[in-house]
Amino acid sequence: MDDVLEFEKVDILSDRDRHKLSSSYQDFDTIHVFVVKQLPNEDDGDQDAYRGLHWKKMDGRDFIGLSELAKKETLAHEIGHALSLSHHMKAWNLMCATDGDVECTREDNASFTADQGDQMRRAAWKLGHP
Repeated sequence: MDDVLEFEKVDILSDRDRHKLSSSYQDFDTIHVFVVKQLPNEDDGDQDAYRGLHWKKMDGRDFIGLSELAKKETLAHEIGHALSLSHHMKAWNLMCATDGDVECTREDNASFTADQGDQMRRAAWKLGHP
């Protein structure tokens, strides 16, 4: 596994954009992170627009699109998804997110639980040991 960080500024506005990005990166033991100019709902002026996006290809490769407008916690949240975490509805949790009709506004000092940390460690180990 190479310890190389690559940054590329692009837009991710559609499934086609995600497919185009993910077809260029074939590494399976890597979480690919893209700092993007814009995500699908950012241009509507919505203050609650999401600033991060995680997607997994059918073959298991993980990708994250992170808006240049994102807070630092957004990357941790999206890495949580890449390492098998789902949304949590408590505001003190980094995986807190508005999901459908359920509102959750993450607190500034949000963190992961010990169980979430264990779950992410197991998923990260599997990432490097297919």
